[in-house]
Amino acid sequence: MATISFKAFLLEGEKITRRSGIGSWMLDLDDMPETRRFGIDADVATNYVYLCEKLENVFPSLRRKYYTVEWRDEESEIITISTNEELEIAVEEMSKNNICKLYIRPRSNTDRIAMLDDQIDEKTLHHYVICDCIQSTGRTIMAVD
Repeated sequence: MATISFKAFLLEGEKITRRSGIGSWMLDLDDMPETRRFGIDADVATNYVYLCEKLENVFPSLRRKYYTVEWRDEESEIITISTNEELEIAVEEMSKNNICKLYIRPRSNTDRIAMLDDQIDEKTLHHYVICDCIQSTGRTIMAVD
């Protein structure tokens, strides 16, 4: 079975900076705390939930935290991945270079709570259910895609 190779950079804050005068993006390696390399079977490599689970296994500090997954396209623009379709496009484009480089940017828990509060509706509310997700404004949120 074919495997897709990934290299993931765990960033703290805004560590991707623009190089002046050149117009391309670079990673400030001095400030990068962690880099991991791993493979994912090709048949699940475009499953965003599976990728996030894999990232949380290789970076345990990401568990139960809000973070964004990003990649750099051929025009050196940083693109956020949040769906299977976006991941499929990213993998297809990055595979041309034989390695898929991902940039993982942790966000604050207040960002996560605000995002979830914006997305919540009655279908995602589960009254009288206790879960280990996020409790915000007295409501328990089970899952939000």
